[in-house]
Amino acid sequence: MQFDMTTLAARKRYKLLSSLVVPRPIAWVSTLSREGIVNLAPYSFFNVMGHDPAIVALGILEHPEKPLKDTARNITETGRFTVNLVTEALAAQMNQTATDLPYAESEADMAAIAMSPAIANGVPGIAHSPVRLECQLMQTISTRTSQKSFWGRLWRFTSRTR
Repeated sequence: MQFDMTTLAARKRYKLLSSLVVPRPIAWVSTLSREGIVNLAPYSFFNVMGHDPAIVALGILEHPEKPLKDTARNITETGRFTVNLVTEALAAQMNQTATDLPYAESEADMAAIAMSPAIANGVPGIAHSPVRLECQLMQTISTRTSQKSFWGRLWRFTSRTR
């Protein structure tokens, strides 16, 4: 079976690509606004892209009604983000944060998610996440006006498992 990605409707491309790499980890990304408000949002387009330096790539799709999603806005403004991995036990809380709150409201507060202070980049991580990747923005690639790929240098890897 072949798919012409240049003519396939955007929604169909999304469904095809998001089901292609399985199991697909979810990046539960924490960022801080300039005002210090924690934003949490899950993203299915992410991966590590190298080891020297260690690179984390995060793809953020367009928001249908805003110039940028809050996560993209915060990364652009502060240059920092933390990727938290999701376990089955955290899935329900993660799904609660897949919402569109006003910019001045925190998904962490709304969903009562315990946060842990950052060690290296100033962006807190999810306390019960088994892995936290604290990143500093290296490069942003805009593939459309509001669709961006953020490449971050991994500063600190924190694992709660051994």
